[in-house]
Amino acid sequence: MNAAETAPTEARAVEAAVTVGRKLGLRIEEPVVLASAYSVRVHLKPAPVVARVPTWTALIRDSIHEFLTREVSVTRYLAARGVPVVRPTVEIDPGPHECDGLTISFWQYVDVVQKQAPSPQSFGSMLFDLHRELRGYQGALPLLAPPANDIPAAIDRLRLTGTASKEDVEMLVRAHERLMPAIAEPGGPLQPLHGDAHIGNLIATSQGFVWNDFEDVCLGPVAWDMASLTLGEEAIEAYPQRPDRARIALYQEVRRLQVVTWLWALPYEFEGRMGFVDNLLAHFRAADTLEAPHEPTSRR
Repeated sequence: MNAAETAPTEARAVEAAVTVGRKLGLRIEEPVVLASAYSVRVHLKPAPVVARVPTWTALIRDSIHEFLTREVSVTRYLAARGVPVVRPTVEIDPGPHECDGLTISFWQYVDVVQKQAPSPQSFGSMLFDLHRELRGYQGALPLLAPPANDIPAAIDRLRLTGTASKEDVEMLVRAHERLMPAIAEPGGPLQPLHGDAHIGNLIATSQGFVWNDFEDVCLGPVAWDMASLTLGEEAIEAYPQRPDRARIALYQEVRRLQVVTWLWALPYEFEGRMGFVDNLLAHFRAADTLEAPHEPTSRR
């Protein structure tokens, strides 16, 4: 998809998921949409299979097939090691598959017992355990794929759609240039990461919390996974051998830029979040003002 396109409809995503599922041999009688935001998730009842179809995400990620291929690979690895993750289905080839211009992957259905979040302490401890298991993964992973891909792609979309003023686009470009060294040359120990390790990606099931949504899996410093804007001090404190605060703060700034460009590039679908976007924009405008060169005071 190019930056000026709009996302496929939910109905089109469901139809594609059902079409591929049936071609692969699933008996599907009642597709039920479980979630519809950046991706559409469809329970292909009565099969214990959930199809995931990126819609809005694919507007920012032209290489969405590669993102999902990495996700299937790393979750297979983690599941084989007994890590609590949502697993790729074993009922059919989990993919990713292509249909009607959409990319579809298939996952084991998990019964969510209730929508609840782990305690900050539990989250920090579970993130440490996940990182320990991920270190053994030998598959090829790109360096910090989420910010490396999403920030420039979202800025390009803002230019093409005219959603942002020229001045604000230039301000975001300057912010990106300031933060590029942290993305392109992070330095220090690098390892496989979840990539989008926020509290919403731990699902409460009858078997306990399980990790979900490894689409952003990448190589990078653990500070990137600890930079989620939903992580508070208690979660960070619960992570043993955590990076120093300055490094976490640096990646929190990169994360802010990823989030603000992403949400602003998709304003119509995520209109309810525009207040959050405005706050982040105010943050970057203030930082841009501080970074701007100042004229020396003339002497008389």
